[in-house]
Amino acid sequence: MIGAHFARPFGKGRQNAPAEATVSPRAAAHRPSQTPQAQATDRAADVPYAQGRSRLDRAWRRVYAAVLKTVFRATHSAEQRHSERLWPHARVIRDDAGRVTRFVVHGRDFPLANADASIRQGAGAAGAQGETNVPGQPTLPPLHLIACGPSVAQIDYPALTAATPTHKRIGVNGAVALTRQYGMQFDYYCITDNGFIRHREDLVAHLIAQDLVLFTTPICLWTILQRFPQSAFRCRVFLMERVGQQALRPKECYADVVARSNGTMAHFDTAMPLGFSHDIARGVFPGGTVAFEALQVAAWLGHGDVYLHGLDLGNAAEKPRFYESPEDKLPTMIHRQLEGEILPSFQHAAPILRAKRVRVTNLSMESALDRSVFPKVDWRMLPCMLAYATIARAHRRTEPERKPDAAESEQSAQSARGSSPSRRGDWHHHSAAA
Repeated sequence: MIGAHFARPFGKGRQNAPAEATVSPRAAAHRPSQTPQAQATDRAADVPYAQGRSRLDRAWRRVYAAVLKTVFRATHSAEQRHSERLWPHARVIRDDAGRVTRFVVHGRDFPLANADASIRQGAGAAGAQGETNVPGQPTLPPLHLIACGPSVAQIDYPALTAATPTHKRIGVNGAVALTRQYGMQFDYYCITDNGFIRHREDLVAHLIAQDLVLFTTPICLWTILQRFPQSAFRCRVFLMERVGQQALRPKECYADVVARSNGTMAHFDTAMPLGFSHDIARGVFPGGTVAFEALQVAAWLGHGDVYLHGLDLGNAAEKPRFYESPEDKLPTMIHRQLEGEILPSFQHAAPILRAKRVRVTNLSMESALDRSVFPKVDWRMLPCMLAYATIARAHRRTEPERKPDAAESEQSAQSARGSSPSRRGDWHHHSAAA
């Protein structure tokens, strides 16, 4: 009876919870700061919060979770400890290749978008191995990957959105605050940080009420369902897992997973086990930041042009994220993982993406990533750059085809070998690529 009460966050009673349900104290503290537009959007979305969030209920939940953790650790090996919060509430069903097909919570299926082929509109058959811009396949519009660094606050998003009306957007963690601030719409979203879900329920509530595809992990989905009923989800959910850490299965080393990935994963030759996945259904490499996981999602989706926002990295310990204040800033591990995991992950992924014809542009001029990894462009120059590229494409279509001379052939060969653009050459590199 105790387990039935405390382990069913989206049972019948909670599914019919009213919109003005009890909210955790931290989430309630953030609600008054909403703009009138955000408050109207939340009311229209009618987001219900999970009931039973009183102090006594939370205390009983902690006791119940501690008991389950003790039982799990006594009956399972240490290699399965990453799944202790899911057990015994959830089951993950996979196909023969290990891809998630179903997520069952307390005997009830949660609908997943993993089998929806329309999500990857531009990947095609050749894209199954991670290649984008495949001849004969539809070309997807550019994708903006919006992280949460302080530099995001410097971007005039109404102006940028007006200049890029056909572009797609994928956000991570608190980037959804831009929806509440500017009415920005996201097409995709990526959350793999359980701590963010626990501490920013106000943003999670707004996120799951949006019409988008949410890429997340089984444990993150479980944590969301602990706080919101299934009826609150307007978004579609795609479950992915970190490489070597499949839910409710023992851990595996990266090398073993990559060896049976049929070429869809790359294992980097680094001191710390790192890699890059072209098939997120088989798993993603964490890379020390959710932005790196979102970059793997972007490449898997088939977008040939990706623009990085707010990937500052170097100032994470000192400055709050763009949607935070110094008073409510959540702790971060980015400064500790920067040199050993984050920077090497992006550095080794860059040539792989270039080989797959994925062009990545960093719009954070203060990013800790060097220009040799991804060229940097000030966001103010992006509309001009896109207009220049449009004119150049139109000119190429009208100009008669000619055979390149020896000098041009040598320059193309150098580009194919992955030569990096110079600081001065960022503009020319991207104008030609776009």
